[in-house]
Amino acid sequence: MRTTDYFKGNNTEKFAFNVLQKLKTPRTAICIDLDIPYSTYRNYFEGLQSFPPDRIADLVDACREHQEDQALILSFILEPLGRIAVVRPNGRISTSSIRKLGHLIDIFDGKAKEQIENAIEDKIVTKQEYERIHSCINKEIQTLTELDMTIKSKVVSG
Repeated sequence: MRTTDYFKGNNTEKFAFNVLQKLKTPRTAICIDLDIPYSTYRNYFEGLQSFPPDRIADLVDACREHQEDQALILSFILEPLGRIAVVRPNGRISTSSIRKLGHLIDIFDGKAKEQIENAIEDKIVTKQEYERIHSCINKEIQTLTELDMTIKSKVVSG
């Protein structure tokens, strides 16, 4: 089934009930952004008329203030493909993630460990902090790869 076909037939009502009626973005704001009369949007909203597939990108854009709305719309579109859309985290690292990272950080020493600990201290990783951490991790990977190759060269068959 083509994605555009997904908005026809029974899916018209599904889109209305599972998406349009759950949006937090005000309906009037959507109508203004889509440049459509409220009565037309109400027909989409009530499942009386199919929402035009070529306007989905416009609808996603109209919901720019509510990422959850955007994820809901995109998840509906991706459903026939067995995919979902999720809201990207805002850059904050959860406490549970930090605990998980703590075990991984322990494998590092020196500069790499210091860079990682400094970056996650405030639960936000900036692009610059990421670049420094990435560089340190790449150096560690290079060292581990060299160690692996050295050990591999010493393997005797038998």
